[in-house]
Amino acid sequence: MMSRRTLLVATCLVFATACSGGSQANPFAYVDDPAGANVPGTLSYLKDVESAHLDHARHVAVWLPPGYDAGGDARYPVLYMHDGQNLFDPRGAYTGETWGVAEVVTQLIDAGKIRPMIVVGAFNSPSRGYEYSPWHGAPRYGRFLTEELMPRINADYRTLTGPADTFVMGSSMGGLLSYYLVTEYPDRFGGCGCVSTHFTISERMVARYYDDIELDIEGQPDDTPYIVRDIERGITVPTGPKLWFDYGTRGLDADYGPPHDRVRTWLLEQARTEGEDFVVREYEGADHNAVSWRERLADPMLFLFGKG
Repeated sequence: MMSRRTLLVATCLVFATACSGGSQANPFAYVDDPAGANVPGTLSYLKDVESAHLDHARHVAVWLPPGYDAGGDARYPVLYMHDGQNLFDPRGAYTGETWGVAEVVTQLIDAGKIRPMIVVGAFNSPSRGYEYSPWHGAPRYGRFLTEELMPRINADYRTLTGPADTFVMGSSMGGLLSYYLVTEYPDRFGGCGCVSTHFTISERMVARYYDDIELDIEGQPDDTPYIVRDIERGITVPTGPKLWFDYGTRGLDADYGPPHDRVRTWLLEQARTEGEDFVVREYEGADHNAVSWRERLADPMLFLFGKG
């Protein structure tokens, strides 16, 4: 059986390879055939989006809900997601499994539980670990998202642009990035969905497993999770944004309980109300993969977008 240490290395490599396409001659051929994804709504791609802040260009998936193309002047909230190649189309997703975002969101819309929305998913890059880490490259990624991608989406689509209508979501390191974006840009994002949040990351973990991150430290790397160090230094979260954190009990997620418990205590100490301002939820038997995230995606969607 694969150890969690081996699984961590494999997972880090997998998510980077999923964007760079591995060894396939044309790993992104499906991007030219978005209709072939066969999902409800309308899927399209912005190809080779350049950034002045990031080292790698990337494709960006844009999903429009059923009814959007009928015209009119209706405007829509927007959910920005990470690891965009794993959200909609199994032809580009790692192991061929997606989050099923189009299907889950459409079901919730049809049931009258959430408002119709636009979903934007930027693909990851070979520098995924660095770009998604709040303690390393996330400030650069934040500038890409808020200064370059979001203005383009708002110009090209009928969006609602205030924080009450703009949210961010991702898994694992993408969960960390989502947490960072909400705390750094509370005037832009009204909430985050942090799925299988990789709160175990520490200096020692980075030194062992993240080749795309250079540590600037003296002595031996610290094994204390970065989030715990931040809490001990007295950081706080801004008022307003809604915070969703979850994790499973299998695979990498099996180690996620203690730091999530610390985050829950930290939020309660700031007079945040659990169930209203934030959620920290364990999913028994859930693993660190797209199948598990798809099975519970409706929960953070309802927390962030639910009509009450």
